[in-house]
Amino acid sequence: MASRRTPGLSGENLTKQERREQALSRARAMQQAERRRAKRNRLFMFLGSFVVVALVCTAVYVIVTSGKGNDQAKGGPPQFKQFAHSKSVITASRPKNVTEWAGITLGKGSGDRPTVGAVNEGKPTVTVYYDYLCHVCNDLESQVGGDLVKKAAAGEITLAYQPVSVVGDVFSKKAMQADYYVASKVPEKYVEFHKKFFSDISSSAIKNRKVPPVGDIVKLAKKVGLSSAQADELEKTLSGDAYGQLAEQANQQFQNDKLTGTPAVIVNGNRQLVNWPNGVLQKVLSDLPKESAPGATGTPAQ
Repeated sequence: MASRRTPGLSGENLTKQERREQALSRARAMQQAERRRAKRNRLFMFLGSFVVVALVCTAVYVIVTSGKGNDQAKGGPPQFKQFAHSKSVITASRPKNVTEWAGITLGKGSGDRPTVGAVNEGKPTVTVYYDYLCHVCNDLESQVGGDLVKKAAAGEITLAYQPVSVVGDVFSKKAMQADYYVASKVPEKYVEFHKKFFSDISSSAIKNRKVPPVGDIVKLAKKVGLSSAQADELEKTLSGDAYGQLAEQANQQFQNDKLTGTPAVIVNGNRQLVNWPNGVLQKVLSDLPKESAPGATGTPAQ
């Protein structure tokens, strides 16, 4: 009696062509499984990074607001610690309007619009370190960001933005480079870009607990008014890590300066240990002296 071939089973009863097709089918299945595994691992990595960012920001805020004897969170007097930069490690080329500490200064402008790259000589300085994925930074921006910008535009303070990446996340480092690009190439759009990054991208990422794609940064740039050519250049800047070395060195400087989390606010050369709750920072700003602490912001590249 002639033997039957059973489809899908290997053995001597399969023809050479059938064995080849079976091998190819298994190879394709293995490739698909590997792709699914790699995609799953990437997702876990991104989500893990985002969770770490949130935990770091939360932990830092809880630590500084819950210390024994610290009544500032209850509306008591502000507490400060004198701040000074350690020796600079920043040697990378800096684009226009970026200081030697890899910050972006805002000075007197027209109306409520400050001038990017300007310094209000002789006036107090306020420096804000932030990570765009830090939810406490988002709270700080929503509560006092507008006041800081108005004071800078009016010539009352010099405001220095210091983007950092507190856990070395890829997205945060790309966001730092986007700040450098917009501040140097399209400075008239920088303040709006910074504000909407927090209100649009950061708020959504925090709410959904999901690290956004880098492409969202380019979309935001177009939304605030960058031309197609400028948006394309920004995309190339991010994909090629044009300011990657500067971002790395800025993060290293942040650590060397013994700053351990975001947000960190330096007011006229003194670090405010609790940054913003219950109107404390607003009161600090209203009580600022008329003169600045020397060397607090750095000099923007021309």
